[in-house]
Amino acid sequence: MAENEKGTIVGFAAGGKERSGAYLEYDGELYAIYLLEEVQGQGIGKALVKQVAQSLLDRGYHSMLVLVLAENSARYFYETLGAVQIHTELETIAGERYEEVVYGWKSIKRLNEK
Repeated sequence: MAENEKGTIVGFAAGGKERSGAYLEYDGELYAIYLLEEVQGQGIGKALVKQVAQSLLDRGYHSMLVLVLAENSARYFYETLGAVQIHTELETIAGERYEEVVYGWKSIKRLNEK
């Protein structure tokens, strides 16, 4: 979690084992990341991704992927952190079909060196 100077939570991230089993080169996954709009662009998201990556490293994972809706312009954030687009998938949410982009880091150790 990320807090502001008043102790209010302004963001969070979560990760763990890659859930689908479809991406054999990736053992970890960034499940979720969220930041309040007013704190975006301040480096908090990058710090949260790095925390998840470090937690995965500490548990023996070496790589990580994340799935992002293609319509989400914030998806390019992952590219700035060195993630590479590895696949696209179709996901059904509330009866609607959406394209998801799968990004991956083959080495999360390198992510934490940036």
